[in-house]
Amino acid sequence: MPDYSFLAKPAKNISRIKFLVFLITLLPLSQLIFEFYTETLGSDPLARLTGKTGKTALVLLVLSLCITPLRHFLTILMCSIKANYGKRLADWNWIIKLRRLIGVMSFVYAMIHFAIYFRFDQGGDVENLIYDIREREFIAVGLLAIILLIPLFITSTNYMMRLLKKNWRRLHRTVYVIIVLSVLHYWMLSKAGVYDYLPYLFATVFLLGWRFWYYISCRNQKNIDDGMEALDRAQVRRIVANLNKLAENTYGAEDGPRVAVLLLGILSSEDHFSETILNMQIKKEFNKSHDSNLLVNRLKKERLLLGLGKTNVQAFIGLQETHSPVFIETVEKLDELLQAGLVAAQENDIEKLATVWTEIFSMLMPTGS
Repeated sequence: MPDYSFLAKPAKNISRIKFLVFLITLLPLSQLIFEFYTETLGSDPLARLTGKTGKTALVLLVLSLCITPLRHFLTILMCSIKANYGKRLADWNWIIKLRRLIGVMSFVYAMIHFAIYFRFDQGGDVENLIYDIREREFIAVGLLAIILLIPLFITSTNYMMRLLKKNWRRLHRTVYVIIVLSVLHYWMLSKAGVYDYLPYLFATVFLLGWRFWYYISCRNQKNIDDGMEALDRAQVRRIVANLNKLAENTYGAEDGPRVAVLLLGILSSEDHFSETILNMQIKKEFNKSHDSNLLVNRLKKERLLLGLGKTNVQAFIGLQETHSPVFIETVEKLDELLQAGLVAAQENDIEKLATVWTEIFSMLMPTGS
């Protein structure tokens, strides 16, 4: 059987891939800049500038919506050929990391598209813009799509994801409305007998139709993949190994595994603060001690006081998390803390080691302060 393990390499070089994708998205703009300075924009420079930037924005928007279906297609393909890698959705999670970049660049081109239209077509006059919006409906449709893109661009950072929590996902679902408006804008401005909008129309119908079908067919399943990021298998293995090693180095050969089991149980449970964890039903060999009972009681108390709901964290075991898009960032921080803790243990830096453990317990067992 052919070895497909090389497909795991892109996940390890995601920063380089993102930079390459960024350079590729700059090619249309670079071409326009070159044509502008060499005076090769053609007989209608304004139409060339607005047309190229508008189409690029639409293409990038369509590509951003292709990410989730692409992951499913690749997973099905790898399963059908019985490959030794790529048969899990989590194996293709690195592709999702490109979606935000593509979406941001789509917004950039959309703003350039509008700026060129406003400056050179309307002379920078707001009154002319308002008049044009009233007279030509496709201008109003296109402007509405750009306005709806603005909040998505503003909230595209990790900080805004943490701030908005579940509302972040709801807000970014407006991208479905935006792509419909964008295709409608392109359709309305097309001349009679010109059908260059059809590929974008077909792509939009397919992508939205696929999402609707997938939601309907999978809504009764426990885990619905909605295209959000999850963890890579290598990172999961590293966290498990490092946590076990660090706990054993810190708390000893007897108590260390118990601490690791407790913390890993919280992370890999179906629901954060789940009854399984709270009742200490993780493993038969996990014996309740005075300290462990204190930890469990603390979890119960904080859950009641803070009204914490069950937060799905299935991303930790390679599945798609569906309620907390920032959980991945939390686990990545845990990964860094564990590596720092191992270095501190090796250097016998007790103070640094204590700091690491304090941060780990603070993340997993919030005090509510």
